[in-house]
Amino acid sequence: MGYDAERRNQIEDELAERTHTTTVTISNIERGIHGPRFDLLMRICDVLEVEAKALFTFDE
Repeated sequence: MGYDAERRNQIEDELAERTHTTTVTISNIERGIHGPRFDLLMRICDVLEVEAKALFTFDE
């Protein structure tokens, strides 16, 4: 496993721990397999210190 993959896994592990979910859930959200429940979305935003709209791409 390369450095980038290891670092990505560490970040997923930390985000999962800090949002009280699993790394599988975080990975699935990142890959677009499924979206987070609203409560998890708010916890992710709190941890990342961003507004929810910053996590989505909107076509205008």
